[in-house]
Amino acid sequence: MTYTLGKICEIVKGQCLGDPNVEVARLLTDSRSLTFPEETLFFALCSDRNDGHNYINNLYSRGVRCFVVNHI
Repeated sequence: MTYTLGKICEIVKGQCLGDPNVEVARLLTDSRSLTFPEETLFFALCSDRNDGHNYINNLYSRGVRCFVVNHI
C-alpha cells in the first residue's frame, strides 16, 4: 500500500515541505534497514539513547528524500 506525503502529513498533523504528491511505500525508523530508498519515508525518532536526526545526512546520500522530523 502506498500513501502520498500529503496524506501522511495529514495523518500525523505535520507540515509538508516538499511535493505532497510523492508516493511512499515503505516506512523506516532504523537507518540500517534501508532497502528501497526511492520509496522510503524515514521517521527521525528521538529517544534517551539516540536521535534519528543524526542519520538524515547518511540516508540522504543513500537516496532517501522523504523524512519526518521534529526539528530542522
